[in-house]
Amino acid sequence: MRAISRSSKFYISLLLILFTITSFSIKGTILFLIVLGLYFVRYPSVMFSNIRYGHLSVLLIFGLLPVYSTIVGTIYSYEHLLKFYFLAVATYLLLNVINYYRRSADDTDDIVKWYTYVIALFALLQLLVYMSVGTYLDYYGFLRERYGYSAYQIKELYGALIPIRITGMYSEPSFLAMALLPALGYFLYVDRIKNWSFAIAILVVALSMSSAALVVMVLMLFVYVLLRAHNVKVFLVMSGFCCALAMASGPLVYERIVEPKTYDAFESRLHIFRELSVRNFDVAMFGTGIFLDEFGNDNGVTRLSAAEVRDTGFIFHILYSFGYIGLGIACLLAIAYMFISGGKVLLFLPLLLLKFGFLLSTFYILLIFLAISLKDENRE
Repeated sequence: MRAISRSSKFYISLLLILFTITSFSIKGTILFLIVLGLYFVRYPSVMFSNIRYGHLSVLLIFGLLPVYSTIVGTIYSYEHLLKFYFLAVATYLLLNVINYYRRSADDTDDIVKWYTYVIALFALLQLLVYMSVGTYLDYYGFLRERYGYSAYQIKELYGALIPIRITGMYSEPSFLAMALLPALGYFLYVDRIKNWSFAIAILVVALSMSSAALVVMVLMLFVYVLLRAHNVKVFLVMSGFCCALAMASGPLVYERIVEPKTYDAFESRLHIFRELSVRNFDVAMFGTGIFLDEFGNDNGVTRLSAAEVRDTGFIFHILYSFGYIGLGIACLLAIAYMFISGGKVLLFLPLLLLKFGFLLSTFYILLIFLAISLKDENRE
């Protein structure tokens, strides 16, 4: 069996990284399509070999979601429809590429490591340059076709030792964390925590100073501690690390929630609960579909913005989009995978507290890392 080369591993990692920026950058999308297209021109069999019918069936189910959305809600823009199908098909093709080249679990490890290293490098360079010369490297502004604001400054950090939150190639620290935390979930799931990429992922998420991401990361590590309770050494070391991380991030999280200075993040996340409480029976049961009014306030009965729907977490986004029936189905799927994985899928569940959305490529990155984690579960 032919071994996968380092260049191929890096190439796949590059595809995954470019995929994370396709949600907001036409430049990034074009570059992603060029790199992916060149790959299929050179290796045309990749598209059709090693087809996983489980992945194909999931793709077909996802393809029906817009149909469901037209029945229970509204498609605000056909651009959103095109974007949704692009993300779904690209996810399927990326999984095919990974399956085609994967020769062992170590190959997958290396792909995720390179993915982590490159994203972290861009983010840490931002911090290094800012602390050295006071200039913020605004990758997001360069990648955007129109002006885009990088939310790297908050009033809560004025006068602090580190006065900014790194955002990497994304507009907000939370989006940087949403790109890295699925990789962290992979390392925890396959029990590969003794490597630099795992430590760097934790460092970068911590330096992003996203309150939600810090809470989610602590929860993921805490779940890992519980699952590894039979190993006393790992239990004690990771328990101590979780406590230290919680105490270090606690003051910032407290100030952002209880005494906000930039904006009331906690209050803005309560709006969706008002929406859910005033819905009629049909909408409460079946939701309003996956598409949101991204540029207005025409979402739901209480006229929410798209951010107010997403920011409370993906669990509530599911409830908003598919109602209680959809949330029930999602819970049943989660329970099924818990039995299949011996409970290890719990490591990924805290990620559903982040603001993933059906038109965000980081959500599909989460699905990709979950899929390869399940595949690499039985390893030596």
